[in-house]
Amino acid sequence: MPEFAEFTDDSGDLDPLPVLVSTLANEDVRACATLAAAREDEPMDRWIGAFQRALEDDRQLVLVARSGSDLVGYGKASWLQLPADCNAPSGWYLTGVVVDPAVRRRGVGRLLTRARLI
Repeated sequence: MPEFAEFTDDSGDLDPLPVLVSTLANEDVRACATLAAAREDEPMDRWIGAFQRALEDDRQLVLVARSGSDLVGYGKASWLQLPADCNAPSGWYLTGVVVDPAVRRRGVGRLLTRARLI
């Protein structure tokens, strides 16, 4: 799966995809792991474990986007404790967003980003 959708000048003609954003639940783990494994070209078991751990970690937030019954993306935010000699403060950081390639450039990533900033 390509990391980014190929740019086309006509991408503005795509209709926004209606989605609902919610927090990660147990039933979302496999779908999120499928998206992550395909994007990273890594074993799905690794990602199932990562999303299961995120459910139990209050320093991780995972939001999912659903269009109808389909999970079409997820976005993560994490509390990062940074070293004292780092130029950035410790705190919450946006740590990734993945959208199913079939629905990219339809506003899903934007909605996931906005929701993580609230």
